[in-house]
Amino acid sequence: MHGGALVIVAIVPLSWAARFTLLGLIAISLYHSVRRYALRKGEQTIRWAELDGDGAWYLGLGNAELVGPCSVKGHYAKPWLILVRLASPGKRMPLSLVVTPDAVAHEVFKNLRVRLNLEMPDT
Repeated sequence: MHGGALVIVAIVPLSWAARFTLLGLIAISLYHSVRRYALRKGEQTIRWAELDGDGAWYLGLGNAELVGPCSVKGHYAKPWLILVRLASPGKRMPLSLVVTPDAVAHEVFKNLRVRLNLEMPDT
């Protein structure tokens, strides 16, 4: 995404001031994305997640904040990847949790995938 934005800024005829402004904004966005998603250092980064027996999720965020109970707003569960969108109380935007098979025990991953598909088969 950021590479495409750089190409567009390079191709579109703009004044140097506008070009440098856009390049600065793209660089800030790239820094934010790398810090949050690749390095997992942002305040809203999910550090740990726990699912209780009632289906409520509790999350620990990067700023040491405990969030919960969260409800599932949508999910994508396949044998190679699980994505869960969680709506948390007091937060406007939902948080996304990514779980890969090598991140948890095999049985835990399988049980989570089955539970999500049985509870919310339409999302």
